[in-house]
Amino acid sequence: MTDARSHVTATRAGAALSLWTLAACAAGPGLDEAAPLAGRDLLEQLSFVSQLDQLDETSADFARCSTAATLSAYLLLGGSFRAAAERYGVDGALTLGNVHRLQEALYLIAERDGEPGIFGASVPRYDDRGRLTGWDRHEGDEYQAVLDALGLSMDRVYAPTEADKLDKRTAVQAWLDRPEPVVFVVGVDEDTERERFEPMHERGNHYVIVFRWDGRFYALDSYRTPGRSALVKLTAQDVEDHLLRTPNALFVVWR
Repeated sequence: MTDARSHVTATRAGAALSLWTLAACAAGPGLDEAAPLAGRDLLEQLSFVSQLDQLDETSADFARCSTAATLSAYLLLGGSFRAAAERYGVDGALTLGNVHRLQEALYLIAERDGEPGIFGASVPRYDDRGRLTGWDRHEGDEYQAVLDALGLSMDRVYAPTEADKLDKRTAVQAWLDRPEPVVFVVGVDEDTERERFEPMHERGNHYVIVFRWDGRFYALDSYRTPGRSALVKLTAQDVEDHLLRTPNALFVVWR
């Protein structure tokens, strides 16, 4: 079973982030929750969208990486922010605060087990020759509710043979070769003190998205102090470690 769940709690991360947050409040791009997302294009606009906000009305900041990642994926795939926001009672103007409010609304829709984070779990099926035949969603899965709320389609990406479960290269490439755009939602391990992600070990604690933009691979990592860029330009080795030959949980999404 492969899964990703945010185990980050406000108690654990809040103290470590407090000085960073105070500094970020004083200066930095995109810190006014009422301001429209700034940027020359959508990628630049999303680059400073964190899951951590400065709104009194939200409370799940440290646990809503799944909805932050999937909302950014939805927007990169051409989804309408206004349509999604108004569907869930959030003002449709594309401001930082409204993005955070929609992240929170989606989290509250999907979270069911009372533990921080959204549980995404499935089990691959291999035949008696070790060939992948499909996968089954775990009964405790919560992530599908996030996808359904945004009208996104999803498939899990597994290695084609049971003998080498890390080798997802051919499966990933098959999705990249399709004509429709796709985004990979990736279960990783986030180092919350350094604010950087690493390949999963036994269970991931965070979701990021990985995608191609103008021929290059990037990631958006929403666990960022407000004002710090969430955009990570991936090297060839990063792509290998997080997408092609990886223990990471891979979800491919499209509209």
